[in-house]
Amino acid sequence: MRPEIAYLSAAGPMPLMPEEAAARAPLAVIADFVDEAVERVTLPRVRGADEARLLARQLAQRLPDTRYRVALRLPPQSGAATHLLVGAPASALDALLVPAVAAGREVLGVWTVALLVAWWVRRAGLNSVRQLVVVPTPAGVRHVFLADGMPVVSRLIPRDLSGHGADASMGEELERTVHYLYNARLVERDAALPAWGFGLEASELAATARASVRWEAVPRPRGLPDAGARGLVALAELLTERPPRTQLAPAELRVHAHARQLKRAATTVAGIGVAVLTAAAMSAWSDAALQAQAATAIELQAAQAQRAQQAAQAAAAASGTSAQTAVRALELYEREVERAPQPGEAFAALARAFDTVPAYVLRELHWRSAPTDTAAAEAPATAQDCTPPEGVRADARVYLAGEVAAATPLRQTVAARQRFEALLASPAAHVQVLQAPIEPAGPLAAADGPRAFAYCVYLEGVR
Repeated sequence: MRPEIAYLSAAGPMPLMPEEAAARAPLAVIADFVDEAVERVTLPRVRGADEARLLARQLAQRLPDTRYRVALRLPPQSGAATHLLVGAPASALDALLVPAVAAGREVLGVWTVALLVAWWVRRAGLNSVRQLVVVPTPAGVRHVFLADGMPVVSRLIPRDLSGHGADASMGEELERTVHYLYNARLVERDAALPAWGFGLEASELAATARASVRWEAVPRPRGLPDAGARGLVALAELLTERPPRTQLAPAELRVHAHARQLKRAATTVAGIGVAVLTAAAMSAWSDAALQAQAATAIELQAAQAQRAQQAAQAAAAASGTSAQTAVRALELYEREVERAPQPGEAFAALARAFDTVPAYVLRELHWRSAPTDTAAAEAPATAQDCTPPEGVRADARVYLAGEVAAATPLRQTVAARQRFEALLASPAAHVQVLQAPIEPAGPLAAADGPRAFAYCVYLEGVR
């Protein structure tokens, strides 16, 4: 069933292509607001569950007023992971979608105009473009700047400033957008910026021509809607054919869409089961010649398996390791290594502290997951002093020791200590000072020698 495309702005919802949507069709929303959030952040390079938790925390901290938000991965810069955080206002979207979901309506997702522009570019195979895209919408005119195909800047000029007839205002707003890109160092200053007009008339392109903008013909890839001629409607057609997975709606509003996917998966599994049963029946009814061929194949596989087993036994005998020892080693690995806490995210926070305060030079680091950890006996005596205060939970304990660079002035040493300890502390970490390089109001710990420091960091909830 083709979805219904709803366009939502500050003026309220309006349907796009209503004649093509059946009653109670799945709902796809295009959000177009002035206060759409687009923010770039650079984070430590982590992967898997650590990355997902870090991005979720960044979204909650930087976009706390909306649950319609998503993080996009950008090309890395200087070895760091760069992401784009995108969000849309919650009140108008909730007013439209919450009643729809309560009534059993399936919500495919929520997309911004900028996300759809980037999806069109990706479908067209133009991922490396750096381009300004101008799209007229019912709410005004949207400016989207693509860097390597990603929408890093999105700006809506309301219709009262830039109606289709207000060519002078459109030109002035284009200049403002280009100068913002200059100031943000996203494009080279005073260079003519290549631009596409999605749905702009030739007369509008001519009237808004500026030295800072170079209008180019919009490509027309085969199999994609003509965005140059049809603008926002062409972008909406992408949602009816193949909507992108990256969208803003939270999981609780897409419950019916997830149910449909599970049902489809169950149907597929059931189909596989029928195929297996059918194959079994055909095998039972096959003639003697086919059965003989199958028996021969099974014998060949059995012979290959026997040869592989003999080779494994010979390799084990050559290594001098018994099968029982290998089994015990695997059990030990599963018990002590795979199930041990993995404080990757916490260690990333520690690394950020040392990276942010370069005056602090790390010389020693020891960590253990429990007071009875066997590694504790091998740690220095000072590391064994990491005993959490009463009421502090310590799923993992980290001992840090080092010194402040000798060339650091007295005042900067005080500031470095305050900043370093503030970076170490978090809701999941408790910091204990064993030795401070300097007191906030006192002499150096070692006036003529290195300014040593030692900390215990107690981590809660590491995995």
